[in-house]
Formats: sequence, structure tokens, C-alpha cells
Amino acid sequence: MKHIFFIALFICTSNAFAQQQAFTVILNDPAGKPVDRAFIQIPAAGLAAVSDEEGRAEFSLPCGNYAVTISHLVYEYRTQQVRVCEMNALEVQLDYKNNLFQEVTIFGSTADSNVPVTYTNIKGADLNAINYGQDMPFLLNSTPSAVTTSDAGNGIGYTGIRIRGNDATRVNVAINGIPYNDAESHQTFWVNLPDIAASTDDVQIQRGIGTSANGVTATGASINLYTNDLSETPFGFVNANAGSFNLTRISTGFGTGRINDHWFLEGRLSRLKSDGFIDRSFADLSSYFITAGWDSKNYTSIVNVISGKEKTYQSWGGVPKDSLETNRTFNPYTYENQTDNYAQTHVQWHNTFRFNDNNSLNISMNYTRGMGYFEQLEEDQYLPDYASAPITWGDSLIEFGDLITQRWLDNHFAGMNLRYNGVAGEKTEWTAGGGVFYYEGLHFGDVIWSEWAGPDGYDWQYYENTAHKYDANAFVQLHHKLGKQMLLWADIQARTVQYTFEGPTELGNTVDQTVNYIFLNPKAGLQYQWKPESTSYLSVSVASKEPNRDDFVNSTPSSRPNPERLYNLEAGQRVRINGWELTGNLYVMYYQDQLILTGRVNDVGAYTRINVDRSYRAGFEGAWSKWIAPRIRWEGNLALSRNQIINFTEFLDDWDNGGQVEENYDQSTLAFSPSVVGFSRMWVVLSDRQQQQGITGFKTTLDWSVKYVSRQYLDNTTNIDRSLDPFYTTDLQLNATWKQPVLGELTLFARVNNLLNHQYEANGWVYRFVYEGMEQELNGYYPQAGVHFAGGLSWRW
Repeated sequence: MKHIFFIALFICTSNAFAQQQAFTVILNDPAGKPVDRAFIQIPAAGLAAVSDEEGRAEFSLPCGNYAVTISHLVYEYRTQQVRVCEMNALEVQLDYKNNLFQEVTIFGSTADSNVPVTYTNIKGADLNAINYGQDMPFLLNSTPSAVTTSDAGNGIGYTGIRIRGNDATRVNVAINGIPYNDAESHQTFWVNLPDIAASTDDVQIQRGIGTSANGVTATGASINLYTNDLSETPFGFVNANAGSFNLTRISTGFGTGRINDHWFLEGRLSRLKSDGFIDRSFADLSSYFITAGWDSKNYTSIVNVISGKEKTYQSWGGVPKDSLETNRTFNPYTYENQTDNYAQTHVQWHNTFRFNDNNSLNISMNYTRGMGYFEQLEEDQYLPDYASAPITWGDSLIEFGDLITQRWLDNHFAGMNLRYNGVAGEKTEWTAGGGVFYYEGLHFGDVIWSEWAGPDGYDWQYYENTAHKYDANAFVQLHHKLGKQMLLWADIQARTVQYTFEGPTELGNTVDQTVNYIFLNPKAGLQYQWKPESTSYLSVSVASKEPNRDDFVNSTPSSRPNPERLYNLEAGQRVRINGWELTGNLYVMYYQDQLILTGRVNDVGAYTRINVDRSYRAGFEGAWSKWIAPRIRWEGNLALSRNQIINFTEFLDDWDNGGQVEENYDQSTLAFSPSVVGFSRMWVVLSDRQQQQGITGFKTTLDWSVKYVSRQYLDNTTNIDRSLDPFYTTDLQLNATWKQPVLGELTLFARVNNLLNHQYEANGWVYRFVYEGMEQELNGYYPQAGVHFAGGLSWRW
């Protein structure tokens, strides 16, 4: 079946054109100056181009009627109808976006076409075209080098995304420039903000180090979400979905448009439920989003409140390998309330001061409040580990028993970002800024029931500690033109971290400890524009990152790991030619002291991550899109990579003799790093009757996509017996949209995921040990759902 993927990936259709006519689009700003870097499309002809420094773009078209669309970061989106042959040029004056908030806010943390880094942009409308309630990782599954997984198996609940093999701790996520990753674990818990995609206007994924000027440094990739592109006109929407595994989703929202020339108000409310593919892996999720804004020519202020609440049954344990053939939905947890419960609210206040066309200041402040716990049945546990002395029962000494525990996290995260954007002469643009963030996390655990009564009865608190983290950074970015075609980019960030936590010492006691780090993260690159449609880039970046909470609290100062350091080289090409949009890039990511699991037990008996001296990721990524026929658009991407550790030692527990057994490898493949990741999509317009005055428009589309992921190893030993088999999935979605002048736009959709019912696993774990003279293992795999369905409606007015 994998041949289906390659057929979809490499077959294209040629078009025959009638007599061609030269046609020019000319763009100017309100002052009459040329507008360059505008993206101009003629969808019916399958053509696209970027305006040059003179604001011009050239096309060759058959005679006929066409819609020309023009988009730009700073100017309003435009659609213009033209009749080629009756006219040979279209001159358009573009208006500035009345709400320039998003353009100014994202300048420091995202890349545009003038930044020599590797990135992919995704429009919010494209995300929501396939959004029926799955978490953000699954909506980003079509991007290069992305591999997603779901504990529950259907993309709802606890989900994750790896990019170039890098896990969530190395992928820096930001919402409107504010860091979202947990400050201690570095993880991203998408389940805490369900249906965030419904409020997302744009997403940019930077692969490699990228710009990452918003705070925590990325050592793998960055995902930047933007929600502040406020609508100038009023709107409302309702989304109602249902699907397999008792999935239900209701999402409703509104926007007032601009009120009294200055005010905006938008909001959304969502509720999702799912039973999950894995047994008992239910999810009960809710969220809301409120944005209030004030905008004028020189000042913009936006307040966002983003809140989510989740209750999910735990499906973290995985399915044992020997059960995959007979019971793929097996869940080792059976206790009725083995659940994860958490609520999180984010408050953001963004302020933008525009002093003139070239100088602006952005100040963003944020506060995040989170609280929750997970509850679980702990069977046959050693009671002293839970702050309970052994219990005397008659003549017996009770040391082991069953418990029900709740492990709580009560945390606060607050900070401020500052950015100033300016110019120096006609050739230089610069941005300078920084951020200061403070995190406080109270960790405590309660025994809420015990099989045996201790000194405090049947319930008690068995641990409590508080962690504090201060994180500050300052950066400068520079764009300088070296002639008409070459651009120099430089970006340097200084970052300091102070983390205070409770951890063990070499003497075996637990005390408050503090670590301090100072990092310098330089980046530089060149970009050369051969012609308006063709650009090459080259960049070199360095980034360092501190270990996470587990690395600290499960080690002593003697065994504590060092920070990771990444050296990143990116070289790429972006081309638009004959309707094709093509990108290709080569990359090398060389790690010094990368932190990985080796199975080694440290001086406090914990299996912590260990620094490996040398490791690397290197590869090629290519992406393409084209209207290969007037009603067929083909897009896709392909990633080929090699991901290696040099001189690696694995440790196995020896249950027979005590201690550990060592296995040495001169070179091995990094875990969860597939060498091939591919994606292909065909988007077909089946019918399209344009809306006219008093007449309802009707459009039907078919979206067929295929995803392929090659073999992934569960550990770093490159053993096929401890790996995830290659897999592919095929998804199909049919949309029917009615547009009516009074009632608005109604879309009905039906979707089939994993159409061919491929049985595969997207994640797993393994624990190896020696027992009775033989190597044995415990393992857990995470099967993903076979063929499953979703359908529903979206009404927007």
C-alpha cells in the first residue's frame, strides 16, 4: 500500500494552454511607492508570483476572466477580477492594515521572506478546514519532518509532535510571542488548551534553531501561534462535529468588528468529549478565548484571556508488544478515577506604539495560572516511600500496601517581553529587545486512601516542595542590504537562567539548591535573491539550553548533567516558477552534550538523561505546491535524514548479580528519528458556483492526503526488535459549502481518517534488563486508531 503514497507524491498533470497573453500586476502603497514582497496568485491558472522592488509581477495567460488575489504582511488582502486580452495590466493601490498589531508583535520571533532560516507558514483557515477537535500537533502533521502521536490513539487528549526527531522539550512553542512550554519540564501540554486552533489566525514552524527571540531557546524547532489578527467586520460562527469513539465537539465564537473606529471584541467557547481509541481513554475538555482590543494609527492594545480545562483518563502506560496482535486497545489502568485533571488560564496584554512608519515599540505582559493533579492507584508500594513508617498489625510488620495518590502541581508564570523595531538608513532594519519571566511551581502529593492506616490515618500528604525559576534574555536582530540582491541577517541573544529546587545531595539528604546559567546564542546568515521568484539562503546558528526539572531533582551536584549545545547550519532555496511553489533545504544539527536516556543509574539510583559528547542530525527537506489543473492543487513535502550518536554506551540492569551491564556502540541511530517522512495532498474542486448578488454560491471540494513515516527506534541501540514499524495513513475529506448573502457561509464535511485501516504504532517505550542470564524487557506501545470517521457542520456569518 505504500506505493499509493509514492504515486500521489510524484505523479503530476500537465496543462495545455490556449494563446498566451503577457499580463502585469503593478502594486503601490497609499503614497504611490512600489510594494515589493507581495504574494500574488491567479488560482484558476495555477500561477503565483512575488512582486519585485518595482512592485511588479509578470504573468503569461490565455485570454479570459480571472480572479487575482494579493496578500502581504503589512497591507490589506485584495481580490480583483480581470479580463485578460481586454487589458494587459492591473494596477492596484494597497491599503495598510488598519490593525497592524500582529505584524509588529511577531517581528522579533518569526521569520519572513527576508530571514535566512527554514520555516513553514500555515494559515488559520487551512488549519480549521481540517479541525474537528484534534489537538494542534495533528493539525500540523502535514508539515515537513513532523511526526505526531496520541496516547488515546485518536488525536484528542495527550498528544505530541516531533520535528526532525526532536521531542517536545526541544520544540519552543509560543502564543503571540509568549512562551508556552512548561518552564520546568520544557514540555508542551496541548491538552491544556483544547481547540486552540479555532482561535488561531496563523502558525509558523521554524525548523532548526530559528529566530526564537521570545525567550526560551529552541534546540530543535519552534512553533509560533498567532491569534491577534482581529477582524474589521462583525462575524459569528458555530462548529458542531461528531465522530468515532463518541467524539462530540461544539465550538462557537463571535467578533464585533471595529466599533467606534477603535474597539474590538472577539470570543470563543469550546467543549469536546471523546471516549478514545484505547480502552477507557476518555477526554472531557473545555476552553474559552476572549480578546479585547483598542487600535489607532499610533497605538494598539490587545488583551487576551485563554483558558482550558481537561479531565482525561490515563492511557500513558502503553500496550505490551505481545498484546498488539490480540488486544490493541488494552489499557493497563483499571482504577475508575485514574485520571489527569488540570486547568490553566493565560492572560496576555500586548501594547504597540508606532512612532512613525519605521519605528515602533511593542511591550507584552503575561500571567499564567495553572492547577491540577493526576490520581492513580498504586499497588503493593513500599510504605516508607510515601512518608509512612511500617505498620504493626498484631505480630506482623506491614511494609507494603495499596494506596490511592494525587500528585498536584500549583503553578504561576509571569513575564514581560519588550521589542523596539527601527531602521538605520535605507539599507538596515533592526530589532532590539528582551524578556524577563518568573515561574513558581508548588509540587505536592497526597495519599487520599491507604489499605493500611498509618500514624495520620488513611490519608496524608507525603511530599511538598516549591521550585522557582528566573529567566531573562536580551537580543538584537539586524537586516542589512548588501546591494540590491543580497541581504545580511544577524541575531544574537544573551540569556540567563536561575533555578531553585529541592533535590538530593551526595550525602543523601534533600535540600534546596540553586543553579545559574548564562548562555550566548549567536545567529547569522545571508540571503541572495537571484530574481523575484528565486531566493537562496545560508545561516549558521548556535544555541544552548539548560536541563529540565527531572534532570535536576533526580541527581546530585556531582551527577548533574551539563546544558546541551547545538550548532545548526541551514542552506536552502525558495522558487516560484510556472505556478510551482518550491522550497528545498539542507541542514546539519550538531549537538555537544545532547541529553538522552541511556539506562544508566546515577548516584541516587535514578534513570536520568545523560550527556553524550557528540551526536548529529543531517538531512534534506523539500516542499512543493501547484495548481496542476484549474481545479486540482497538489502539495506535499519529503524529508530525508540521518540521525546519529557517535560512541554511545547503553546500560542494562543486572537482576541476577546486581549492578549494570554495559553495551558499547561506535555509532547508533537516535531514538524516534525516522530517516524518511513524506506527505502528499490532492485538493480537488469538484464544483464551484460563485456567489452573486441574491444568488447562493455552492462549492464542493475533496481533500485526499497520504502520510508516510519510516522506521523509528524505541531506544538508541538501532535494534529492529525494539522499533516502530514504518507506517502510512490515508485520509479523505469531502466539503460542501453554501454562501448566501444574508445567512452567510455553511459548510458540511465528512472525513475518513486512516482510510485503508492501517495498523500502526506511533510511540513507545522499552526497559531492558538481564534476568536468569538472559536479556529481557518490559515495553509499551501506543497504537493509533484504524479507520475512523468524523463529520459535522460549520456556519459562519
